[in-house]
Amino acid sequence: MAADILIIFLHAFNILDGFFTIKAVSLGVGEANPLLKPLINTDPMLFLITKVFVFMAALTFLDYKIQRPLYRYVVFGSMTLLYALVLCWHIAGLHEMP
Repeated sequence: MAADILIIFLHAFNILDGFFTIKAVSLGVGEANPLLKPLINTDPMLFLITKVFVFMAALTFLDYKIQRPLYRYVVFGSMTLLYALVLCWHIAGLHEMP
């Protein structure tokens, strides 16, 4: 059950990260993900849609493959913590954005 809540947070964090990334790139910051970099420079909305659906597919796959509750909690908890740190980095950079 706890892992399911973490998965919901992960989806929300992924979407927020997408919006923050689009804003940052529009202000001249480079995209760190080499797979999505060409896409964000071409079409930011397509970037966001691709980011959300690929992440959704990856989480669904992991959720299906990881059966042990403790492993699910550790994997999804670690991912949530990392995404929270990414969002903190985005928020810390907001004061530098015009």
